[in-house]
Amino acid sequence: MTSNHLLLYRLAELMLNHDQHILNVDMLFEDEQIGDFVKNIQIDSPFQQNLADGVLTEIVENEELRVSFTVEGYFHYVLGEVIYKQNENKGPEILKQIIEKKSLKGATAGVEQCLIRDVEKDELSRLIWLIDQGGKALDACIVPLAHALTQKSAGAKSNEKFLIVERVLAELLFDPTDFDLCALEKAIECIEQTQNFENIKLVNTALNGKLNQNSPKSLTLLAKSVKYIDSNLKADQLKILDAAEINLSANEDLQSFYSELGSQYKIIGDYSKSLKYFEKSLELAQRLFPEDHLTKAIAYSNVGSVWSELGDYDSALKYYSTSLEIRITIFGNFLPSKVL
Repeated sequence: MTSNHLLLYRLAELMLNHDQHILNVDMLFEDEQIGDFVKNIQIDSPFQQNLADGVLTEIVENEELRVSFTVEGYFHYVLGEVIYKQNENKGPEILKQIIEKKSLKGATAGVEQCLIRDVEKDELSRLIWLIDQGGKALDACIVPLAHALTQKSAGAKSNEKFLIVERVLAELLFDPTDFDLCALEKAIECIEQTQNFENIKLVNTALNGKLNQNSPKSLTLLAKSVKYIDSNLKADQLKILDAAEINLSANEDLQSFYSELGSQYKIIGDYSKSLKYFEKSLELAQRLFPEDHLTKAIAYSNVGSVWSELGDYDSALKYYSTSLEIRITIFGNFLPSKVL
């Protein structure tokens, strides 16, 4: 470890130990590992170099000189290294404690980086355990799970990549909970943001063999995956989803499933089925959400879009107008382009 690495690692370690992301410089003078670095005012000393390079920032607060990391993302990375090295080969409970008990700004992001290191070492047990805890712990698991589903397969052949993704999904969904499905949904959204179509298609294709049709949330994930499977398989997969029995009470997950199924039927040109599910989605949206809720506006717009495809422009205008009225109520007369 170079002097620069030692300095930055120790600073992050002290921030974790003291549960604060800004440290008193005078306190650092007495530290056995980096005290000499901090005392050295020569321009080429590690401490002064990191200040000059903008890695660290000194500020005066309450008449005391303090130091912090300048770039939040860099601090999270180094903090993740500290958390990983301190807790390597230890159980996941200690990571949960860091997330829930530490007030340190960036603690959750540091655990996230630690879990990415786990993934790179082909170790998923702590990640899977934390996902099952839900709450704050779940927030730290989304990016590592996306990493496990994609980066682990980098450089592998297509069939090898598929097997890697299947193995990750098998571990995650061995005894699936709503937290598992929520994490998977958010991880897929992360993967989609990368716009790497190969990875997106790979994960969504693998889903079809791993998800049970036992809840609206799992069915919604399956419906979303249809757009990425081969064209000759889309209709058959939609028929399977169409025949799925939902034995749960009406809720937001069921509303999302109907909406997604309507979208997929619209894509393949089955407007009758599309209208059927968009209307089901709208009916639930009307029951579940207040008048000024964006989900309700989207549900009206979806129904209108099918009537437009069918050439019934009067009906389409009626639903579009209602959707617009709700959006104006929410956003005012000047609507952001992303919600038009």
